Amino acid sequence: MERANRPKITVRRTKDPLDHVIWHIGRTYYAYIGLLERVLAATELDRHLRPGMGPILFALFEKDGRSIKQIAERVQLAAPTLTGLLDRMEQAGLLERRRDGNDGRVVRIHLTALGRSLEPRCRSAAQLIGDVLENSMGAGDVVRARRILGRMTEAMNQAACGLAAANFERRLP
Repeated sequence: MERANRPKITVRRTKDPLDHVIWHIGRTYYAYIGLLERVLAATELDRHLRPGMGPILFALFEKDGRSIKQIAERVQLAAPTLTGLLDRMEQAGLLERRRDGNDGRVVRIHLTALGRSLEPRCRSAAQLIGDVLENSMGAGDVVRARRILGRMTEAMNQAACGLAAANFERRLP
């Protein structure tokens, strides 16, 4: 990768180092995880689910039998991250992997009866968390936040790919 094609990384400084956006992202993540864990416990979903599993379940509620690649694209997770979550979800009895009948190279992910049975409670939990945000921020701010978070995710993924490529290039003879 040529130097000109590498992602440009610009860091904007604030006077308070703990007011930098990166720390706000971290605090938001931990606040979300804390709320999610409480909601999972209140709905007794914590017996089966852990943070991170929701998007995969919802992708399968939407269309069961997706390939791993299709799930990765739908939930916007890297394959290694997805694989670890799928392993834990399979061990919890939520889903199963099956070879595609037409193409044995493709592995499809299917909900088990247990996984499918959790759908109403999962939808209620997601609605509750969404309502918390909308009631405190307003619908307009939630829409803007979704758009900004999407752009941030894309920017960080592109930077990570660029850095990975740069590290790979340094290892080449």
